[in-house]
Amino acid sequence: MNDDINNDADNNKIDLSDKAGETAQGENELEKIKKEIEELRKTNEEYLAGWKRAKADYVNLEAQSGKRLNIALERELADAVLRFLPIYETFSKALEHIEETPDETRQGLEAALGEFWKTFKDLGVEKIKIEGAADPNIHEVIMRQKKEGFESDRIIQEAASGYTLNGKLLRAAKVIVAE
Repeated sequence: MNDDINNDADNNKIDLSDKAGETAQGENELEKIKKEIEELRKTNEEYLAGWKRAKADYVNLEAQSGKRLNIALERELADAVLRFLPIYETFSKALEHIEETPDETRQGLEAALGEFWKTFKDLGVEKIKIEGAADPNIHEVIMRQKKEGFESDRIIQEAASGYTLNGKLLRAAKVIVAE
């Protein structure tokens, strides 16, 4: 029985040299895994940075495209309004000079012109006010006249109406000013 115990003890002895080798091998494997994790982390950061740059580029492109579209729409709107203004002005002048027109006809024309102008206002069109001194940013001086009671460069008369579209000059008002 003693021999059995000794044999069992011998069998249960741990060979430390084998365990030391296994530990060194495990540490090497652990170091490899740590390096792989670090490399993957760096690759992940590079991909993430590239994705963020691409997303920022896309957001910038969207903003630029939106601005370009708005500019194009503003130009098209201005062009359309400029095409309709002469028609509106022609009807306005015709209405001013029609004296022997039945009231119903006159009222109908005034209503049509009112709707026309309301549509212009809804689109952002405003008539330039003619008062005070001529402003070269919104008035085009077409003539200078001597006029008593008026200071130099004061507007005497409007020769043609001027308009703005959403605060931007669409067409300068043509004016006659005092010398």
